[in-house]
Amino acid sequence: MPGMALRTWAEEFAGGTVATAMARINARHPWSHNDHFHSWILANLPARRRGALDVGCGRGGLLAALSPRFTAVHGTDRDGAMRGQAATRCAGLSNVIIHNGTWIDGPVDLVTMVAVLHHLDIADALERVRSILEPGGRFLAVGLAPHQAVVTDRNRYP
Repeated sequence: MPGMALRTWAEEFAGGTVATAMARINARHPWSHNDHFHSWILANLPARRRGALDVGCGRGGLLAALSPRFTAVHGTDRDGAMRGQAATRCAGLSNVIIHNGTWIDGPVDLVTMVAVLHHLDIADALERVRSILEPGGRFLAVGLAPHQAVVTDRNRYP
């Protein structure tokens, strides 16, 4: 199946019955690639836990998981529907604040990005992380690589 996406194959194979079956299974047992990595993030938190920022917070699952572990948890997402779902999910969590696609000024002890960095200007995003992250803080990112070469200026980030 080289060059053919699994989704396309599933839609075409056996008159689409594979795609239909996969949709039914996913409806009963939804799985989120992003949520899968939350346990890794929780296992690698910094020692100091005053503030955290989740860039691209989506539906707020990571915000809710970070809430009992940090004094203040901030989430940001460009998508209004995602922010709405995060706000609903975190409505009872008084230390969670959701921002309208903007970064906070910091300082924070943790910055997370789960499948977000490839949507941003990488150099700018890393500079922003560096500017708000407290010494000893952590930047935990799960990334997706683009299908192209990425060239960075090694002298810019010593």
